Amino acid sequence: MTDLRILPAAPRVQYLAPGDRADFAYGFPIFAADDLAVSLDGLRQGGGFVVHGAGREGGQVVFDAPPPAGTVVTLERRLVIQRVSDFQEGGAFTARALNRELDYLTACAQQLANDGDLALRIEPADRGADLRLPDRAARAGKALAFDGTGAVALVPHGSTVGLPSVQAAGAGAVARGVPERLRDRVSVCDYGAAGDGVADDSQAFAAALAAARGVDVPEGVYLIASTVAVPVGRSLTGRGGGSVLRAAGTGTIVVELPAGEAALSALRIEGGAIGVLLRGRTGPCIGNRLTDLTVADAATGVVLDGYQAPANPCAQNVLTRIAVLRPTLDGFRLQRSGAGDPPRGNRLIACRVASGGAATTGSAYHVASGRRLNAFLHCEADLAAGAHSGFRIGADAQKTHLADCGVEGSGPVAAVALEAGSGDTAILNLDSRTAGAAIADSSGGAYVAFNAGFPVRTRLHDAYATALTVAALRHETQFVEPPAGGLAAVDARRPLYLVSAFGGPTELRLPAAGAVPGAVVTVKKTDTSANPVTVTEADGPGPDGAPVQLASRYDFVALVSNGAGWWVTAGNAVPLNTLYVSTPGLHLADAGRRLLVVSAFSGPVEIRLPAPGESRAVGRLVTIKKADPSAHAVTVTQVGGGGPDAAAQSLTVQFSHLTVLSNGAAWHIVGRD
Repeated sequence: MTDLRILPAAPRVQYLAPGDRADFAYGFPIFAADDLAVSLDGLRQGGGFVVHGAGREGGQVVFDAPPPAGTVVTLERRLVIQRVSDFQEGGAFTARALNRELDYLTACAQQLANDGDLALRIEPADRGADLRLPDRAARAGKALAFDGTGAVALVPHGSTVGLPSVQAAGAGAVARGVPERLRDRVSVCDYGAAGDGVADDSQAFAAALAAARGVDVPEGVYLIASTVAVPVGRSLTGRGGGSVLRAAGTGTIVVELPAGEAALSALRIEGGAIGVLLRGRTGPCIGNRLTDLTVADAATGVVLDGYQAPANPCAQNVLTRIAVLRPTLDGFRLQRSGAGDPPRGNRLIACRVASGGAATTGSAYHVASGRRLNAFLHCEADLAAGAHSGFRIGADAQKTHLADCGVEGSGPVAAVALEAGSGDTAILNLDSRTAGAAIADSSGGAYVAFNAGFPVRTRLHDAYATALTVAALRHETQFVEPPAGGLAAVDARRPLYLVSAFGGPTELRLPAAGAVPGAVVTVKKTDTSANPVTVTEADGPGPDGAPVQLASRYDFVALVSNGAGWWVTAGNAVPLNTLYVSTPGLHLADAGRRLLVVSAFSGPVEIRLPAPGESRAVGRLVTIKKADPSAHAVTVTQVGGGGPDAAAQSLTVQFSHLTVLSNGAAWHIVGRD
């Protein structure tokens, strides 16, 4: 021990074990092997190693097995603070004994100094500060803090005293206290929600929504016995499928949005009569936002209700990415349960309804009542055989729009069912993969469709095209055959009517021209009977001012309405455009008349043709026939002098006739008898 030197270095060394090493050195002296405390990851070891170098100025610790990689190895001198020798009065006083005593005391002092370095300290200038702890009774249930002078103080648990502030990154950020920051978002668990699927958490939801505008729903299963009403401007935000609101009974409405500007997102809602109900119960139900929801095993997944008060409409709500699974009735339903207005202007985007093999008796999307552009965009349905339809447009639904939607079904499920009374439904790009009709129409055709349905993929009404190229034009045709003849009224919505009068003379009555301006209609007689088909007009004189009669098979007449009357545009059995003249003297002929029958019985008659170069004469063919047996002549001349074949022509014998043609330069005789 005479050579032992107490060095100024701290009597403590640490290593991070590499995993393949068992020996670790220490560079400070120890008096005995027991003076070295050996710890692994802070736990003092009682064996499993050998200490070498006691009584020298350093040594090694050798473990029986290398400590695992990453283990913190601590080697520290720990002495019992005591006198190790006692000098006798008048006894021997050797330098060795004195040095050993002083070495031991110095090592103890180093140990105390090292312990002090690892403890809380105050600066030398603060030595007057009072850091004594209050007694046990005073500090029980309190947290330790420092007051404004730096002295020890006691504060309640949860106090802001002593907590650090938080400052976001970036320019303009300010420091905020941690409690203030934590209160930015409120959790239903802050108000007692258990989320264990056993305790009723309804009141916790109500309390949280009353206290904060934004409420978080952590992962858990929250049992809901009383409807969770999300007030105006409030929101519930979950963690996707992990945040489950489960109905306590089959008659429960799980979540209600009774007014507007509220939001639901990232939640799973299970069971009950209705998963989510939107209605204007406390105010206008306008501008609500539902996103990323799953509604499973409810009778009806989501309901938008016009409810009772027209002043509180259900309108302009946006529902995005909502999956309704295994509904027993409807997936989504728009309705009016009271005297309120029908839902209007609501948007359902990228929603999906799937029966999942369960019995669904209603429709994926049921618009029982709706007005003014309720729209379904990119919505899908996959239904079991017992379902009514993918999209059901009810009698109280007007101007419903479907775009890029698809329906699959394992049975005779209609993709779109249009009920009588529905109107102005628009369907764009319908993907129908069911055994039922793509569009089952009971509305009387009160819809338009593009790339939708089968076999008619496109159906347009009241369309106006300035330039239209048609590769294959097909006319919708209606066959009319009254069993006993008589009146058959048509609406002129089809361009071609094939009429059989086999049962008796038949009157085909067109609607008043003013009711269908622009309508083009062709009527054709198809039977071989002698019964005529007479085309008339409701509340009007008929085509070109008179009824048109089709007497023989294959007779037809083409008609157009300009809103004021029906006009004949073509036909193969329409009476020729003739004129009968029986007054003596000069008559200026209209070259638009194909036949002029002239009686000169009362005196000579001159028929003067227009000049051959006039636009109304060029290319015209006109026949003039003398009908009477008198000796008075019928003379044919032309404006400017002369006549056909450069001379006035005279008809003096009864039934003689003259047929002339203008080539633009002169009238030429092409037939004479």
